[in-house]
Amino acid sequence: MNKFSIKSKIKNNFINAGISAVIFIMLIFPFQLKADVVGIVNSFYIQIFNETTWLPVTTELPLTMSGYSNVQGYCVTWNSDDLLYYATVQADADDTCRLVTVDPATGICTEIGPMDAQYYSLTYNSDLGQMYCIKNSLRIVNLSDGTVTNLGGGPFSSDIIAYNYSDGFVYSFPSDPTGSTTHQLEKISTQFPFLSANIPVTGDPFDYIRAVVYRGGNNFIAVSAGYFPIPVVPPGAYTINTSGVASLYADPQTFVSGGLGYVDPLLPVELSAFNYFAAGNNITLNWSTSYEINNSGFNIERANSSGNWINIGNVSGHGTTSSAQNYEYTDKNLSSGKYNYRLKQIDFNGNFEYFDLNSEVVIGVPENFELSQNYPNPFNPSTKIEFQLPEDGIVNLSVYDNSGREVVTLVNEFKTAGYYSVNFSVTGSSSLSSGVYFYKLTSDSKSITKKMLLVK
Repeated sequence: MNKFSIKSKIKNNFINAGISAVIFIMLIFPFQLKADVVGIVNSFYIQIFNETTWLPVTTELPLTMSGYSNVQGYCVTWNSDDLLYYATVQADADDTCRLVTVDPATGICTEIGPMDAQYYSLTYNSDLGQMYCIKNSLRIVNLSDGTVTNLGGGPFSSDIIAYNYSDGFVYSFPSDPTGSTTHQLEKISTQFPFLSANIPVTGDPFDYIRAVVYRGGNNFIAVSAGYFPIPVVPPGAYTINTSGVASLYADPQTFVSGGLGYVDPLLPVELSAFNYFAAGNNITLNWSTSYEINNSGFNIERANSSGNWINIGNVSGHGTTSSAQNYEYTDKNLSSGKYNYRLKQIDFNGNFEYFDLNSEVVIGVPENFELSQNYPNPFNPSTKIEFQLPEDGIVNLSVYDNSGREVVTLVNEFKTAGYYSVNFSVTGSSSLSSGVYFYKLTSDSKSITKKMLLVK
């Protein structure tokens, strides 16, 4: 019986960059990808195209915003944390770049605030919860008021950027019409001092990039709109990898003025089983997938006593595979009590979904009075001592030297039945020299003694 449920598929990362909005909407089945593209045509209209043919799927819809009569779009991106689209626009030709949220189904924009320059690209990093833009240097956008903080680095030559979830770098793409032989990518660190490296672009020629988005597996999708009005190379949609190799895969039939985004609303991992096994005070989680596409891995999360989820570990995924895969993670040395678990499956774009373990796991009261061998042993400067109590009582755990003299009391108090772990450290204790020591656990009329070796 499968002991899991899909709790949510709510967070999808749409990484978008460019002068006007384009959003890939993907319906994902096992190893069959079908995508539509939402684009801003000539900057003022939003329209859906078929990604393969680039033929219109819907009619044009104008961008609109309350209080303004004329709205021109520069770029759009998806925030996978608050589930909103953010865009930069210019309204009523006043030369002010404004940060807005936008509904791509209607074209309706909601103003957040003015920005300090015109920004032709946004990209969101859900790893750090930061929205980036670029204008000579890398910058962070405040999503509450539109203000921009200059992080530094550069100067960078391109305004068109996308965040790569596989390596944690921002990449900028050629936005000049100088010809394919001089094109370069810039790989930009998101950490101080924001260093960059240039990567020459090879492969199929293109004019200049107006829009780009990260698709996973160190691959980007980029749109070359051609250099208007006389393109050196006709418009095209390309895949470009982090080694700079460009491959043409589609010819747009309609001029898309810029902006690109990608979304996979149904994450491409099919979980076929999620079970657990409890042994003593350890819980082993087992789960299986029937297929995986673009799977970076799983975070294992456990609910604490307040009901908040905390990350306790990670298991890497298998990327893309049609073979069934099995996974395992053991949560060790738990106290008696009730535990809830869930998996956070993450793809290489930063998109994720949750799978809940249906059953609450109970760590019961141990049957025997036991004292475990300390670990590590020999040790320096600290070691861990674990013990279990089958019933409540006054407990004493003390350490003795080779002559039987007590050197430290680690525990001397009432304890309820359950599993316990105590750390013994000799840091700063000059009186304890290398040699054999004994530790003794006593509760009521029962006692257990074991020896350990300190090596300085």
